[in-house]
Amino acid sequence: MAFRGPIKDILSIYLCYKVLAIWIFGAEMSSNIGIAAFIVLGLSIWFMLERVGIIPKL
Repeated sequence: MAFRGPIKDILSIYLCYKVLAIWIFGAEMSSNIGIAAFIVLGLSIWFMLERVGIIPKL
């Protein structure tokens, strides 16, 4: 489906912004960052498995 790409892009941008804020300003890491990283990782693995043909495309 076409909705996974934009969702992954938005989460990636959010995650990069938060990681940069932690790195530059020394802010604490919240659970939201962990959740976003987990979702982006899951979507990336899903896309990779679809590309190599292990799971069918939706």
